[in-house]
Amino acid sequence: MIDRRWSAVIILYVGCIAAALTCGCAGGAGTATPLPPEDTAALRTRALDLLLRAATTGSAETRCNAMEALARVAPRAGAEAIRQNLRHDAPIVRYAACVAIGDARIVAALDDVLRLLRDREPRVVLGAAFAAYRCGEARQAEVLVRTLAQGADEGLRADAALLIGRLGEKSAVRRLRFTVATDRATRVIITAYGALAALGESDAVDRLIEYAQGAAETRVLALLTLADSPAERARDTLLYRLRQRSEYIQARLLAARALGRLGSKEGLSLALQAATQTGRDEIETYYIRSLAAHALGAIGDTRALGTLRNLAAIPDDGVQVAACYAILQIVPPTQN
Repeated sequence: MIDRRWSAVIILYVGCIAAALTCGCAGGAGTATPLPPEDTAALRTRALDLLLRAATTGSAETRCNAMEALARVAPRAGAEAIRQNLRHDAPIVRYAACVAIGDARIVAALDDVLRLLRDREPRVVLGAAFAAYRCGEARQAEVLVRTLAQGADEGLRADAALLIGRLGEKSAVRRLRFTVATDRATRVIITAYGALAALGESDAVDRLIEYAQGAAETRVLALLTLADSPAERARDTLLYRLRQRSEYIQARLLAARALGRLGSKEGLSLALQAATQTGRDEIETYYIRSLAAHALGAIGDTRALGTLRNLAAIPDDGVQVAACYAILQIVPPTQN
Protein backbone atom coordinates (compact mmCIF):
# COMPACT_ATOMS: atom_id res chain seq x y z
CA MET A 1 0.00 0.00 0.00
CA ILE A 2 3.00 2.33 -0.08
CA ASP A 3 3.00 4.58 -3.14
CA ARG A 4 2.36 8.21 -4.09
CA ARG A 5 -0.44 8.52 -1.58
CA TRP A 6 1.96 8.51 1.37
CA SER A 7 3.01 12.08 2.07
CA ALA A 8 5.27 13.69 4.67
CA VAL A 9 3.68 12.05 7.66
CA ILE A 10 2.14 8.81 6.39
CA ILE A 11 5.31 9.13 4.42
CA LEU A 12 6.87 7.64 1.27
CA TYR A 13 8.72 4.87 3.13
CA VAL A 14 9.13 2.48 0.24
CA GLY A 15 8.27 4.81 -2.64
CA CYS A 16 10.77 7.48 -1.65
CA ILE A 17 13.47 4.91 -1.02
CA ALA A 18 12.90 3.28 -4.38
CA ALA A 19 13.14 6.64 -6.10
CA ALA A 20 16.21 7.62 -4.11
CA LEU A 21 18.00 4.43 -5.04
CA THR A 22 17.45 5.04 -8.76
CA CYS A 23 17.71 8.82 -8.93
CA GLY A 24 20.78 10.81 -9.79
CA CYS A 25 22.21 13.65 -7.75
CA ALA A 26 21.53 17.32 -8.14
CA GLY A 27 23.37 20.49 -7.51
CA GLY A 28 23.00 24.12 -8.42
CA ALA A 29 21.31 27.02 -6.75
CA GLY A 30 17.74 28.20 -6.81
CA THR A 31 16.39 31.72 -6.69
CA ALA A 32 13.94 33.21 -4.22
CA THR A 33 11.13 35.50 -5.37
CA PRO A 34 9.41 37.73 -2.80
CA LEU A 35 5.72 38.52 -3.31
CA PRO A 36 3.95 41.78 -2.49
CA PRO A 37 1.52 41.63 0.50
CA GLU A 38 -1.62 41.60 -1.64
CA ASP A 39 -0.32 38.65 -3.70
CA THR A 40 0.65 36.82 -0.53
CA ALA A 41 -2.86 37.17 0.91
CA ALA A 42 -4.43 35.93 -2.32
CA LEU A 43 -2.00 33.01 -2.48
CA ARG A 44 -2.85 32.00 1.09
CA THR A 45 -6.58 31.99 0.29
CA ARG A 46 -6.07 30.01 -2.90
CA ALA A 47 -3.86 27.46 -1.15
CA LEU A 48 -6.47 26.79 1.53
CA ASP A 49 -9.26 26.52 -1.06
CA LEU A 50 -7.22 24.04 -3.08
CA LEU A 51 -6.52 21.85 -0.04
CA LEU A 52 -10.20 21.82 0.91
CA ARG A 53 -11.18 20.89 -2.63
CA ALA A 54 -8.49 18.21 -2.84
CA ALA A 55 -9.67 16.67 0.44
CA THR A 56 -13.24 16.31 -0.82
CA THR A 57 -13.00 15.71 -4.56
CA GLY A 58 -9.51 14.36 -5.21
CA SER A 59 -8.31 10.83 -5.76
CA ALA A 60 -7.66 8.62 -2.76
CA GLU A 61 -3.98 9.55 -2.59
CA THR A 62 -4.72 13.26 -3.03
CA ARG A 63 -7.31 13.19 -0.26
CA CYS A 64 -4.83 11.55 2.11
CA ASN A 65 -2.20 14.20 1.50
CA ALA A 66 -4.67 17.07 1.68
CA MET A 67 -6.16 15.87 4.98
CA GLU A 68 -2.73 15.53 6.52
CA ALA A 69 -1.92 19.10 5.50
CA LEU A 70 -5.23 20.49 6.75
CA ALA A 71 -4.84 18.79 10.12
CA ARG A 72 -1.52 20.55 10.57
CA VAL A 73 -2.12 24.02 9.18
CA ALA A 74 -5.89 24.56 9.11
CA PRO A 75 -7.64 22.08 11.43
CA ARG A 76 -10.74 24.20 12.05
CA ALA A 77 -11.25 25.04 8.40
CA GLY A 78 -10.62 21.45 7.36
CA ALA A 79 -12.56 19.62 10.06
CA GLU A 80 -15.69 18.92 8.03
CA ALA A 81 -13.77 17.86 4.93
CA ILE A 82 -11.74 15.44 7.03
CA ARG A 83 -14.85 14.01 8.73
CA GLN A 84 -16.49 13.32 5.37
CA ASN A 85 -13.66 10.97 4.46
CA LEU A 86 -14.39 8.66 7.39
CA ARG A 87 -17.07 7.19 5.12
CA HIS A 88 -14.91 6.89 2.00
CA ASP A 89 -14.83 3.54 0.20
CA ALA A 90 -11.03 3.31 0.19
CA PRO A 91 -9.58 1.98 3.47
CA ILE A 92 -6.46 4.13 3.10
CA VAL A 93 -8.64 7.27 3.00
CA ARG A 94 -10.54 6.22 6.11
CA TYR A 95 -7.25 5.56 7.86
CA ALA A 96 -5.81 8.94 6.84
CA ALA A 97 -9.00 10.67 7.98
CA CYS A 98 -8.68 9.02 11.40
CA VAL A 99 -5.04 10.05 11.71
CA ALA A 100 -5.91 13.63 10.72
CA ILE A 101 -8.73 13.72 13.27
CA GLY A 102 -6.34 12.48 15.93
CA ASP A 103 -3.65 14.97 14.97
CA ALA A 104 -6.13 17.87 15.03
CA ARG A 105 -8.14 16.53 17.99
CA ILE A 106 -11.47 16.96 16.21
CA VAL A 107 -13.55 15.81 19.17
CA ALA A 108 -16.84 16.35 17.33
CA ALA A 109 -15.94 13.37 15.13
CA LEU A 110 -15.48 10.95 18.04
CA ASP A 111 -18.71 8.99 17.54
CA ASP A 112 -17.89 8.39 13.88
CA VAL A 113 -14.36 7.35 14.80
CA LEU A 114 -15.57 4.87 17.40
CA ARG A 115 -17.69 3.13 14.77
CA LEU A 116 -14.55 2.54 12.72
CA LEU A 117 -13.07 0.48 15.54
CA ARG A 118 -15.19 -2.28 14.02
CA ASP A 119 -13.89 -1.72 10.48
CA ARG A 120 -12.81 -4.84 8.58
CA GLU A 121 -9.44 -3.28 7.69
CA PRO A 122 -6.79 -3.54 10.47
CA ARG A 123 -5.10 -0.28 9.42
CA VAL A 124 -8.40 1.63 9.71
CA VAL A 125 -8.94 0.17 13.18
CA LEU A 126 -5.44 1.30 14.10
CA GLY A 127 -6.11 4.85 12.90
CA ALA A 128 -9.47 4.92 14.68
CA ALA A 129 -7.84 3.86 17.94
CA PHE A 130 -5.30 6.68 17.59
CA ALA A 131 -8.01 9.24 16.88
CA ALA A 132 -10.19 7.98 19.73
CA TYR A 133 -7.29 8.22 22.18
CA ARG A 134 -6.47 11.75 21.09
CA CYS A 135 -10.13 12.71 21.46
CA GLY A 136 -10.40 11.42 25.04
CA GLU A 137 -10.83 7.62 24.85
CA ALA A 138 -7.56 6.64 26.55
CA ARG A 139 -8.40 2.93 26.75
CA GLN A 140 -7.97 2.64 22.98
CA ALA A 141 -4.19 2.85 23.37
CA GLU A 142 -4.27 -0.92 23.85
CA VAL A 143 -5.17 -1.35 20.18
CA LEU A 144 -1.98 0.46 19.14
CA VAL A 145 0.19 -1.51 21.56
CA ARG A 146 -1.31 -4.82 20.45
CA THR A 147 -0.80 -3.96 16.78
CA LEU A 148 2.83 -3.02 17.42
CA ALA A 149 3.41 -6.41 19.00
CA GLN A 150 1.27 -8.60 16.75
CA GLY A 151 0.68 -6.71 13.49
CA ALA A 152 0.51 -9.06 10.53
CA ASP A 153 2.94 -7.09 8.37
CA GLU A 154 5.78 -4.70 9.00
CA GLY A 155 3.91 -1.75 7.51
CA LEU A 156 1.15 -2.11 10.07
CA ARG A 157 3.63 -2.42 12.94
CA ALA A 158 5.56 0.61 11.71
CA ASP A 159 2.35 2.65 11.57
CA ALA A 160 1.57 1.57 15.12
CA ALA A 161 5.00 2.70 16.30
CA LEU A 162 4.63 6.04 14.54
CA LEU A 163 1.22 6.72 16.08
CA ILE A 164 2.31 5.61 19.55
CA GLY A 165 5.09 8.17 19.38
CA ARG A 166 2.55 10.86 18.58
CA LEU A 167 0.47 10.05 21.64
CA GLY A 168 3.19 11.58 23.80
CA GLU A 169 2.84 9.02 26.57
CA LYS A 170 6.10 8.16 28.36
CA SER A 171 4.51 4.92 29.52
CA ALA A 172 4.99 3.64 25.95
CA VAL A 173 8.79 3.75 26.22
CA ARG A 174 9.12 0.23 27.62
CA ARG A 175 6.97 -1.26 24.85
CA LEU A 176 8.89 0.60 22.14
CA ARG A 177 12.24 -0.51 23.57
CA PHE A 178 11.05 -4.09 23.50
CA THR A 179 10.14 -3.59 19.84
CA VAL A 180 13.57 -2.31 18.80
CA ALA A 181 15.14 -5.24 20.64
CA THR A 182 12.96 -7.96 19.14
CA ASP A 183 11.44 -6.91 15.80
CA ARG A 184 13.44 -7.96 12.76
CA ALA A 185 12.05 -5.43 10.28
CA THR A 186 14.35 -2.45 9.76
CA ARG A 187 11.45 -0.17 8.95
CA VAL A 188 9.72 -1.02 12.23
CA ILE A 189 12.90 -0.60 14.25
CA ILE A 190 13.73 2.81 12.80
CA THR A 191 10.15 4.02 13.19
CA ALA A 192 10.15 2.83 16.80
CA TYR A 193 13.38 4.71 17.43
CA GLY A 194 11.65 7.75 15.97
CA ALA A 195 8.79 7.30 18.41
CA LEU A 196 11.25 6.97 21.28
CA ALA A 197 13.00 10.14 20.13
CA ALA A 198 9.66 11.94 20.03
CA LEU A 199 9.13 10.84 23.63
CA GLY A 200 12.41 12.44 24.68
CA GLU A 201 14.72 9.41 24.67
CA SER A 202 18.04 10.93 23.60
CA ASP A 203 19.77 7.63 22.93
CA ALA A 204 17.11 6.91 20.30
CA VAL A 205 18.23 10.05 18.46
CA ASP A 206 21.77 8.69 18.54
CA ARG A 207 20.60 5.47 16.92
CA LEU A 208 18.77 7.39 14.20
CA ILE A 209 21.97 9.34 13.55
CA GLU A 210 23.82 6.04 13.16
CA TYR A 211 21.23 4.76 10.69
CA ALA A 212 21.43 8.06 8.79
CA GLN A 213 25.07 7.26 8.09
CA GLY A 214 24.47 3.69 6.98
CA ALA A 215 23.47 2.00 3.73
CA ALA A 216 21.22 3.86 1.28
CA GLU A 217 17.93 2.22 2.32
CA THR A 218 18.36 2.65 6.06
CA ARG A 219 19.83 6.11 5.54
CA VAL A 220 16.70 7.36 3.78
CA LEU A 221 14.44 5.73 6.38
CA ALA A 222 16.35 7.46 9.17
CA LEU A 223 16.27 10.81 7.39
CA LEU A 224 12.52 10.43 6.85
CA THR A 225 12.12 9.87 10.57
CA LEU A 226 14.38 12.77 11.54
CA ALA A 227 12.56 15.03 9.09
CA ASP A 228 9.29 14.34 10.91
CA SER A 229 10.68 14.88 14.42
CA PRO A 230 14.09 16.56 14.13
CA ALA A 231 16.38 16.76 17.14
CA GLU A 232 19.04 19.42 17.75
CA ARG A 233 21.68 16.79 18.43
CA ALA A 234 21.20 15.51 14.85
CA ARG A 235 22.06 18.90 13.31
CA ASP A 236 25.65 18.00 12.33
CA THR A 237 24.55 14.78 10.65
CA LEU A 238 21.80 16.59 8.77
CA LEU A 239 24.18 19.31 7.62
CA TYR A 240 26.62 16.67 6.39
CA ARG A 241 23.93 14.93 4.35
CA LEU A 242 22.65 18.22 2.95
CA ARG A 243 26.11 19.31 1.81
CA GLN A 244 27.05 15.97 0.21
CA ARG A 245 26.68 16.60 -3.51
CA SER A 246 27.18 12.90 -4.13
CA GLU A 247 24.09 12.14 -2.00
CA TYR A 248 20.73 11.34 -3.57
CA ILE A 249 18.65 14.48 -4.04
CA GLN A 250 15.74 13.04 -2.02
CA ALA A 251 17.99 12.43 0.99
CA ARG A 252 19.41 15.95 0.75
CA LEU A 253 15.89 17.40 0.62
CA LEU A 254 14.86 15.42 3.70
CA ALA A 255 17.91 16.82 5.50
CA ALA A 256 16.94 20.32 4.34
CA ARG A 257 13.43 19.83 5.72
CA ALA A 258 14.66 18.60 9.09
CA LEU A 259 17.12 21.48 9.33
CA GLY A 260 14.36 23.91 8.45
CA ARG A 261 12.35 22.67 11.39
CA LEU A 262 15.43 23.30 13.53
CA GLY A 263 15.52 26.91 12.34
CA SER A 264 18.19 26.59 9.66
CA LYS A 265 17.78 27.99 6.14
CA GLU A 266 20.85 26.28 4.77
CA GLY A 267 18.76 24.01 2.55
CA LEU A 268 16.80 26.88 0.95
CA SER A 269 18.85 27.11 -2.24
CA LEU A 270 18.77 23.35 -2.83
CA ALA A 271 15.00 23.15 -2.26
CA LEU A 272 14.32 26.05 -4.62
CA GLN A 273 16.42 24.42 -7.32
CA ALA A 274 14.79 21.01 -6.82
CA ALA A 275 11.30 22.51 -7.02
CA THR A 276 11.78 22.95 -10.77
CA GLN A 277 13.76 19.78 -11.40
CA THR A 278 12.43 17.15 -13.78
CA GLY A 279 13.15 13.51 -13.04
CA ARG A 280 13.49 10.64 -15.45
CA ASP A 281 9.75 9.95 -15.29
CA GLU A 282 6.56 11.37 -13.79
CA ILE A 283 6.88 9.53 -10.48
CA GLU A 284 10.47 10.62 -9.89
CA THR A 285 9.53 14.21 -10.74
CA TYR A 286 6.69 14.03 -8.22
CA TYR A 287 8.95 12.79 -5.44
CA ILE A 288 11.59 15.44 -6.02
CA ARG A 289 9.20 18.38 -6.34
CA SER A 290 6.97 17.39 -3.45
CA LEU A 291 9.93 16.82 -1.14
CA ALA A 292 11.28 20.21 -2.23
CA ALA A 293 7.96 21.81 -1.33
CA HIS A 294 7.97 20.14 2.09
CA ALA A 295 11.50 21.42 2.68
CA LEU A 296 10.51 24.97 1.70
CA GLY A 297 7.51 24.86 4.02
CA ALA A 298 9.67 23.72 6.94
CA ILE A 299 12.30 26.37 6.22
CA GLY A 300 9.55 28.99 6.28
CA ASP A 301 11.21 31.71 4.20
CA THR A 302 8.69 34.04 2.51
CA ARG A 303 11.06 34.40 -0.42
CA ALA A 304 10.07 30.88 -1.47
CA LEU A 305 6.43 31.85 -2.07
CA GLY A 306 6.94 32.69 -5.74
CA THR A 307 8.37 29.24 -6.41
CA LEU A 308 5.62 27.57 -4.40
CA ARG A 309 2.96 29.55 -6.28
CA ASN A 310 4.34 28.12 -9.51
CA LEU A 311 4.38 24.59 -8.08
CA ALA A 312 0.76 24.94 -6.97
CA ALA A 313 -0.22 25.75 -10.55
CA ILE A 314 1.27 22.70 -12.30
CA PRO A 315 -1.05 19.83 -13.38
CA ASP A 316 -0.04 17.32 -10.70
CA ASP A 317 -2.44 17.07 -7.77
CA GLY A 318 0.20 15.61 -5.46
CA VAL A 319 2.68 18.39 -6.08
CA GLN A 320 -0.09 20.99 -5.81
CA VAL A 321 -1.09 19.72 -2.38
CA ALA A 322 2.52 19.68 -1.17
CA ALA A 323 3.01 23.23 -2.44
CA CYS A 324 -0.19 24.50 -0.80
CA TYR A 325 0.77 22.86 2.47
CA ALA A 326 4.12 24.63 2.30
CA ILE A 327 2.48 27.97 1.49
CA LEU A 328 0.24 27.70 4.55
CA GLN A 329 3.21 26.83 6.74
CA ILE A 330 4.88 30.03 5.63
CA VAL A 331 1.76 32.25 5.71
CA PRO A 332 -0.76 30.51 8.01
CA PRO A 333 -4.49 31.06 7.48
CA THR A 334 -5.87 34.01 9.43
CA GLN A 335 -8.35 31.64 11.08
CA ASN A 336 -7.15 28.06 10.92
